[in-house]
Amino acid sequence: MQKKMKVSFITSKENPVFKLIKRLTHPRKRKKEGLFLIEGKKFVEEALKRRELLKFLVFSKEAFESFSEAEVFKDIPIYVLSPELIKELSSLTTPQGEMAVLREPVFSNLDYNTSPVLFLDRIQDPSNLGAILRVADAAGCRQVFLSKGTADPYSCKSVRASAGSILHLSVFKDVEPIETLKRFMEKDFEIWATTPHNGQNLFFLRPPCKVLVILGNEASGIQKEILELAHQRVFIPIFGKAESLNVSVAAGIFLYYLRFAQLLVKF
Repeated sequence: MQKKMKVSFITSKENPVFKLIKRLTHPRKRKKEGLFLIEGKKFVEEALKRRELLKFLVFSKEAFESFSEAEVFKDIPIYVLSPELIKELSSLTTPQGEMAVLREPVFSNLDYNTSPVLFLDRIQDPSNLGAILRVADAAGCRQVFLSKGTADPYSCKSVRASAGSILHLSVFKDVEPIETLKRFMEKDFEIWATTPHNGQNLFFLRPPCKVLVILGNEASGIQKEILELAHQRVFIPIFGKAESLNVSVAAGIFLYYLRFAQLLVKF
């Protein structure tokens, strides 16, 4: 198959493009570059919808030739890597041979017209963070705020766990919690802080039109100064013998309960 654009082939580890991609697999080096790496056919298809962020595509020869439409690659640099180099970059047991490198987006404008809003306080496991972003996207949550100390949402683990949802959300990193929460409170948002046991039972509450939900660190929960700003401290009841819920599971229950409650109001 012939492509309408220039394609570069890479077979050496000394190639500067390969070295750049390799740096993106290391969290600290990734942040310095301001880029992030996604891997897999579905992820690349999502990346093609965000051309303003897309820097270049990376393929194995076999994966590159599997694309039937050359037009989708218009104006996008493409690098075709040897199987050995693809394997070294891949985080998968069986590499798919399809990757994309994107610029990390920067968000500044807050949206006070959509609800719910999600605030994450020091979620440390990148897989948990990615799973939360995925469920937030599925539940129609458009904005997610991350306090300092939260895992990197653009690390390979977080991106993969988000299943592409990182490209659908406005994710605000390293925000100042108190200032951010007060700004939403001024716009009539009610702040709900999740707690393991103390507080109000989630299923006995009727959520307001505008609500911001805070989820805390896997081990220590929400910081005291943040917790003190909450209008409601809310817990999810546990009916079995489990000590607690995974934070991503808790996020899903909270966000879908809010959607369910909104639907009930319409009837």
